[in-house]
Amino acid sequence: MKRIVATLATLVLAVTALTACSSGPSPEEMASARAELQSYADASADDDGRRFADAGYTKATTEVYFRYLHGGDALHEGDADYSGCGYSTGHCSVMKVAAVHGCSSLFMSVNFEDASGNVVDSGIDSANSLGEGATAILHFTTFSDSAETIRVTEAKCY
Repeated sequence: MKRIVATLATLVLAVTALTACSSGPSPEEMASARAELQSYADASADDDGRRFADAGYTKATTEVYFRYLHGGDALHEGDADYSGCGYSTGHCSVMKVAAVHGCSSLFMSVNFEDASGNVVDSGIDSANSLGEGATAILHFTTFSDSAETIRVTEAKCY
């Protein structure tokens, strides 16, 4: 779908260049055509991510979806006993992240919050070389005793 949108955009630019010498479309018509193409591109990205949303993932961006495998957004439910985090203490949350169109590098940051919603810690993790639709496991650990929840603050796909 991305290739179709790119091809359409190229065709619009070519037609614009060819008609520039004559009485081509007005600037308002060109702005309208660009906005329409962008709406198609946005709809395409949402359609591509729908398969992850339907599988229980949460949308972080149009390129990155995630779901909790352990810990969820509530950290106080036995997370310290989960051995997949590699620590014997602390609170751990494990996420499965999906790269809709692939990423050479995927980066995610989170905030750990107390019961009042105050940030008490933060965490980052990343994964490399994710193909289209590929998934990776990310771990986020805090040693703050007041951490109650985790919230994604940034997700980038490069």
